[in-house]
Amino acid sequence: MTKIKILCIDDTPDEIIINVGKSLRSIMGEIFSSTPYELVYNMTPKDGIETAVNDSLIKLVLLDVEFNEKVEGPEIAVALGKHVPAVKIIVLTRNDETGNKISFGWKPNVVNYVLKTDLGKYIILQQLGNLARAVIEDYENKNWNIELIDSGTINLKNTLSGKSYGINIPGNMSNVMKQVIAKPNTPITNPGGSTQGVSSSDASLNKVINKINENVLERTGWNTWGILSRENCAKGQLKLVVGSVDPKQSQGEQPEKSAGACSLDMKKMRDDIARLESRIVKLEKELLKQKKK
Repeated sequence: MTKIKILCIDDTPDEIIINVGKSLRSIMGEIFSSTPYELVYNMTPKDGIETAVNDSLIKLVLLDVEFNEKVEGPEIAVALGKHVPAVKIIVLTRNDETGNKISFGWKPNVVNYVLKTDLGKYIILQQLGNLARAVIEDYENKNWNIELIDSGTINLKNTLSGKSYGINIPGNMSNVMKQVIAKPNTPITNPGGSTQGVSSSDASLNKVINKINENVLERTGWNTWGILSRENCAKGQLKLVVGSVDPKQSQGEQPEKSAGACSLDMKKMRDDIARLESRIVKLEKELLKQKKK
């Protein structure tokens, strides 16, 4: 049986990783030995690019950020994006001298970054395996359904596994989510009232994308890369990538409130009425005092 392949481009796959105690080849073997994927290794950027271009079975690249102590990952990612744009990349990176994770900035074929020094953690190995499977088998999130529970929460359900995940949405981003849920898989221009083409707008959209995708990654255990695409962010556009949306919400209708939410609304209304009645009584007393004078 022909296996889908994962290409690992790394110049030192057999060296022991500092603070991990194992080589990259050994770690990748642990992650993918029981999966239907075959691991392929190339130790130079040139060989890696040629292999990815010539082998149609390669669906994912695990890319080292450095080669011979020189950061060449960005150039490799650009070359792969030009020749095999459908092949996605997970970057194996490190922290720079200031303690920040080395990254390339946004590139359409780069899915995520994983610190090499974190590969000794079981949870990271599990998450990396989950993300690899999600990217290879369902990058378009066709097996995911989304439901807007309220202004601060969405529910993501995987229609294959049946598992559901509640995702918190920051209050200042809830309006954006309502707009993209109303028109899934369609670029929405100026969500949240931003100004197209203005750098501050791009930064604002990036903040929304990063925060919500981070929440999705964390809550789903990296079983999807996220749900918001930054593909058209520079144009002031945002796109929800998902297989299906609750039918009512896709037509722009508001989700029905739960019994608990309705109870809270009734309590708030009663409290408002009580405060209003108290003010009326107070005003009547003041008017009565004025008349006596």
